[in-house]
Amino acid sequence: MVLAASSPASENQRGDTNYSRYLAAEARQLRNVDLYEWSVHGRAILRHDIARRFNGDVTKAAKVWRAKTLVVTSPQDHSIDSEPARAFARLIGADTLVLASAAGHGAIFGDTAAKTRVREFLKR
Repeated sequence: MVLAASSPASENQRGDTNYSRYLAAEARQLRNVDLYEWSVHGRAILRHDIARRFNGDVTKAAKVWRAKTLVVTSPQDHSIDSEPARAFARLIGADTLVLASAAGHGAIFGDTAAKTRVREFLKR
């Protein structure tokens, strides 16, 4: 789970020589996770398909897209492939924010500038 939510580069940068202690702390945190909520999120992600109404044609879906959109991606995210989101962003002319961080899926959490950019986008 740790590597899926971050990246090998991020883990190597930690500098914690006692990796077992670190993993034990992560495991304690995961005990507080609502597994039902995780399963619901997982199913929503797997079933989400903006092109379903268009027989899988993303280009047709993009032609009817009207929402102002900010697409946030992290190249080091090993949980979600960001290329489909980046491709759709190009099709709809969306604002994009690429998080250049080894933190992977959690890159936005420690990125104050990224959080500010998202807030500013939402205010518009």
